[in-house]
Amino acid sequence: MLYNAESEGKLFSIGPGQWMESLRPYYSDVDKILACPSAIKPCQDLDITEARGSVDTMWGRKGQKTEWGGRVEGYWGSYGHNSYASYTYSGDSRSWGRFNVSGVQDIPVFADSAFVHAVPRYTDPIPPEPLTVYSDIPVNASGCQIWRFCIDRHEGNINICFLDSAVRKVMLYSLWDLKWSRDWIPQGYTRADMPWLK
Repeated sequence: MLYNAESEGKLFSIGPGQWMESLRPYYSDVDKILACPSAIKPCQDLDITEARGSVDTMWGRKGQKTEWGGRVEGYWGSYGHNSYASYTYSGDSRSWGRFNVSGVQDIPVFADSAFVHAVPRYTDPIPPEPLTVYSDIPVNASGCQIWRFCIDRHEGNINICFLDSAVRKVMLYSLWDLKWSRDWIPQGYTRADMPWLK
């Protein structure tokens, strides 16, 4: 909301994964704001491509200049950015881009995540099993990037910050009913669609 007040309602226009640099003036290097208290263990993934996190670990490596995929060096955390909230791909009209759009209470901006950002699609399938450790989530999530958010960090839920600045807990199967992008089609999944959910 601080950013909103100074940006004339425009969301940060950035490349995937660069949101922390845009918001740094607002969190003033307060490290603990970058990680969920349930996921403060150091990143275990040594893959230079992604440095994935997990249910209880961060992505990236605190105190190290981890560089992957063109991201700014040195970032780490356990929250990820919905790239459709602000990033506009060339010729792509699915991004939101502004704070003053309809349905802000259902548009995710940040969420518990195993990676710095994601580009979810409503066609992404439900994972066949729990995504617990980083190796459960393939590099690039096998193209199913909603999987980066589909981690059982809070008893079948994750915490999400929405475009209206509200934060609420969302059941994993309900992730497919949020408005990640302008063209999103809700899928109506239920707990029965995630038999592995505790």
